[in-house]
Amino acid sequence: MKNQDTAAKIVHIIARYEIKSHPGLVLYRVRSSDGTGEYCSRLLNGTAQCCSCPATKPCYHMRQLEQIEVERAAAEAVAALSEEVPAERADYAVFSATAEQRRTAPLARREFSLMR
Repeated sequence: MKNQDTAAKIVHIIARYEIKSHPGLVLYRVRSSDGTGEYCSRLLNGTAQCCSCPATKPCYHMRQLEQIEVERAAAEAVAALSEEVPAERADYAVFSATAEQRRTAPLARREFSLMR
């Protein structure tokens, strides 16, 4: 019966803190399952390290926050790729000259010669 209760619980995130001085360290403030208390869960490089709740570890907070962090990283990667694509296309703009432009180009008016 205990496993069924755990599966039905959903973590309610109050806040997410990303520690800039320690890359990969993220703290989550989450609400308790009864809605009265708050706990702090720590993730390091996407892996749950600890949680301040009294449950046995790994608790449902830790398991669900790991999954949320994986989804968040995937969404950030997709967003970063979508931001890079227009910049790359702007750098490599394709110019297509018409036949008239090629015929009247400055170098096309004279014959090729290695000597002046």
